Amino acid sequence: MKPAASQVVSSTGLLDILVAASAPQPLRTVALTLDGQPAATFAFSQTAAISTALRLAHVGAAGEGVHTLSAQASTWDGAQSPADTLTFTLDLQPPDVALATAVFVVACSSVGMSSDALSRVLQGIVTGIGFLGAGSILKLNEQRDIQGLTTAAGVWMTAAIGIAAGLGSLGVALLSAFFTVIVLLLAGTGDAEERRPTTDGERKANDE
Repeated sequence: MKPAASQVVSSTGLLDILVAASAPQPLRTVALTLDGQPAATFAFSQTAAISTALRLAHVGAAGEGVHTLSAQASTWDGAQSPADTLTFTLDLQPPDVALATAVFVVACSSVGMSSDALSRVLQGIVTGIGFLGAGSILKLNEQRDIQGLTTAAGVWMTAAIGIAAGLGSLGVALLSAFFTVIVLLLAGTGDAEERRPTTDGERKANDE
């Protein structure tokens, strides 16, 4: 499972939990529990005869601190796997990208850096944020789906807002932040259905 055992996870919303399941017989269900409460269940059709699966679940945690995550698989012949349990720590206050980029820009400007030198700093920030955003993108080959693009774009936009604030363009920063919130709210509304795990029957229907 992902997150890994003893990992510190930074999140202000839903947790992305990646589950890999494999059994000698066709899978029937894979059930997730968080802190002893049911969190998500993936169901598999008997006719599909799937014995290996990779699934992504979006689960909300109750708050900061240590949490226990458990996964258990069952097969169509009635067998159940031992529960795979791990603990992780949730941090609801991840590092602020906008603040960090603004500090970089202000610090460089305050020491009298030339425009060329400041331009190179900005190039480094944009490149580094690109790698940070790429790390949040997850491609699931089995589901033929890509997760995390909105998160990556949000990280990049947050860095841009921080750069604008650091350069003293507060109007641009505030206006950008306002429109970013609107876009993310609209994107969240449109993605509500996509966050629901797709069943094997739905995937089969889509293939046809």
